[in-house]
Amino acid sequence: MTNPRRNLFFLVLIILLGAFLRLRALSDLSTSLNYDEAYYVVDAASLLENPRLTPFFAENFGRESLWMYWLAGWLAIFGQEAFAVRLATFAVNLFTLGAIYLLACELYQARRAALYSTFALAVLYWHVHFANLTWRAITYPLVGSLAFAWLWRARRTNRWSHWLLAGGMLATLSYTYFSARVWLLLALGMLVYAFLTEPTRRRGIAVAVGIAILGSLPLILYSSLNAELANQRLAILAPTSIEQVLGYIPEWLGTWFIRGADNNGYNLPYRPILDPPLAILWGIGLVGVFVAVRERLQAGFIYLLALGSSVINLLTVDPLNMVRMIGTVIPLALLAGAGAWTLERVLVRLRLRWASVGVPIVLLIGSGVLVNRDVQRWLDHDLMLFYEQHVYQASNYIRAHVAEETPVYFSPFTPEHPVFRFHAPRLAPRHVGAMDGMACWVMPEQGHAVYTAITIFDPDFATRLSQWGAVQPLYADPHHTTPYYQVYDFTVNDAQWASDPAWMFGEMLAVRLYGDENAILERGATLSLQAVAQANLAPDHTQTLFLHLYGDPTPAEGGRLYAQTDAPLCTSYPVRFWQATEMIVQPLTFTLPTDLPNGTYQLVLGMYDATTLQRQLTREGADTVPVLTFTLAD
Repeated sequence: MTNPRRNLFFLVLIILLGAFLRLRALSDLSTSLNYDEAYYVVDAASLLENPRLTPFFAENFGRESLWMYWLAGWLAIFGQEAFAVRLATFAVNLFTLGAIYLLACELYQARRAALYSTFALAVLYWHVHFANLTWRAITYPLVGSLAFAWLWRARRTNRWSHWLLAGGMLATLSYTYFSARVWLLLALGMLVYAFLTEPTRRRGIAVAVGIAILGSLPLILYSSLNAELANQRLAILAPTSIEQVLGYIPEWLGTWFIRGADNNGYNLPYRPILDPPLAILWGIGLVGVFVAVRERLQAGFIYLLALGSSVINLLTVDPLNMVRMIGTVIPLALLAGAGAWTLERVLVRLRLRWASVGVPIVLLIGSGVLVNRDVQRWLDHDLMLFYEQHVYQASNYIRAHVAEETPVYFSPFTPEHPVFRFHAPRLAPRHVGAMDGMACWVMPEQGHAVYTAITIFDPDFATRLSQWGAVQPLYADPHHTTPYYQVYDFTVNDAQWASDPAWMFGEMLAVRLYGDENAILERGATLSLQAVAQANLAPDHTQTLFLHLYGDPTPAEGGRLYAQTDAPLCTSYPVRFWQATEMIVQPLTFTLPTDLPNGTYQLVLGMYDATTLQRQLTREGADTVPVLTFTLAD
C-alpha cells in the first residue's frame, strides 16, 4: 500500500540529490556568459526597460518569448549578472524533476515507478549538464511534462479544471522552443483520438483545444504574418536530401551508447548519452514499460514521445546537437524508471526481496556518481573562451578600478555583439565602445581610455595602439601562462592632432592620413597608410575611403585611373555609435602597379557614402584631395 509521507520523503531526497549535481558548476559559471546566453539576457533586460507583450524575439535567427519573460523576473531581483540567469536555469531544471514525477504518476500504476523515473532524470548527465546552460530549450521538458501530466489527468478525471489546465499548459508549450512542436503534434493526436473514441470527454477536449489555440494565437498570427522571419532557423537547419538524412543515422545512433557529441558547450566531449547503469535500466524499461503503465495506450505514448523528441535531430544539418532533442530526457527517464520498477518486481518474484530495491537504487546511485565525476571533468576543460569568461573578468576589473568618466573599449567585438551589449550597462555610466582592433580601432581625441584586448587572438594590439600614445598594462588574465586577455590604459598623444593638417569632407568628417615616411616609391611597392577620422557630425551611413592613382592627364582630363583601393571606415564600430570626442583609425594599403610607365603620378584621397555611393565633397568643393606626387623613371 502506498505511503504518501514516505513517497514525499524519498521525492525530497531525490530532488536534493538532483540539486546537488546541478549546483556543482554554479560558482564556476557565475562570471561567464556566452554568445547565445547573452542574447537571451539582452532581450530579457529590454523587457524591464520597455515592458511589453511579444510572442517572439526576432534577433539571433528568432526565438520564442517565454524564456525571456522568465529571465526578466530574475534580472529584476538580482540585477544584470550571470549569477541571476544561472539561478533561473537551475530553477527550471529542478522544477522539471517535480514535473516528471507528476507525469509518471499519471502514467504508471505504482508511485515507486514515478520515484524511479524522477531519480533517473536527477542523475541523467544530459539534463544535469543543461542546468548550466542559459538557453530557452530547457523550458521545453518542464512545460511539456506538465502539459502531458494534466492531459492524462484530465482524461482520467474528466474535470473541467483539469482540461483548462491542460489547454493552458499546451498554449505555454508553444512559446518554449521550436522542437516543442513535435510534442504539440503528439498532444493534438491524443486529443483527436480521444475525441473520436471517448464521447463523454468531448466537451472537455474542446475546452482544452480552445484554450490551447487561444493562448497560442499571438504566436500563430506572428508566424503567419512574418513567416520568413519566424521560420528562418528551420530553413537554415533543414537538410537538402533524404540521402543526407540517411547518412546521419549511424553517427546519431552512436551518440546514445558509444561516442557522444564533441561540443563542450552541451556535452562532456564524446560522452555517450546513456552511461552503463542507466543503459541497463533503460533497456529493461523498453519491455517493462508495458507492465508499469496504467493502460497499454500510455506505453505507446512514451515510445512516440521518445521517437519524436529524438529523431528531430535527423531532420537538421547538425544531428549530434543535443539542444534540439532535449525533450528526449523525459521519455528516457520514464523508460529508465519503468526499468527500475520492473527490475524490482522481477527480483521479488525470484525471492530476492533483499535485493529488489537495493539493485535499482545502486544502479541509479552509480549513475549519479559517474555524473558527478563527469561534471567535474567538464569543468576542468578550458571553458573561458566558449563562455566569454575573459570579457566578464575584465569587465569586473574595470567596474572596480576604472573611473566612471574614463571611456572603455573592447576588442575584437562590435557594439552589436550580445556579450558586449550585456556588459555595457554593467559598466555605465562609462562610455563603452567595441571594435575589431585587427581591422581598425577607436581612441579618444585627448586624455586617456581603457582597452580590453583578447590577446590570444590579437597579441599585437598594444603595439599598434602605442603608435598613437602611451600604453600601460593594467591587468592581465591570471589563469593562463599566456594571457587570454589584457586590460590597458592608453594616453593619447593629442599634440599630434593639433599640429597635423586635416581634410574636411562635408561638415561631417575631418580626415588625416599618415604613412611610412621612408617608404620607397617604386613599381610593385605597397604603401602602408593609416587614415584618422573624427566625426564633427556622425554620418547616417558607413563612409568609405578610397585612394586613386592618377597620371598626367588625370581621369577628369581623359587620362587613365592606374590603381585604386577602397576601405569602409571601421565597419566593426558602426557610425551611429561614433562620438565627437573619438578618433577612428582605419589602416589602408595601396600597391603600385608593376607595369606603370615612366611619368609623374598623383595619389589622391576621397570618400563616398557606402549606401548611396555619393562622393563627399571637401569645403573647397573637390571630391578628392592630393596625398602625394611622385615621378617614376628608368
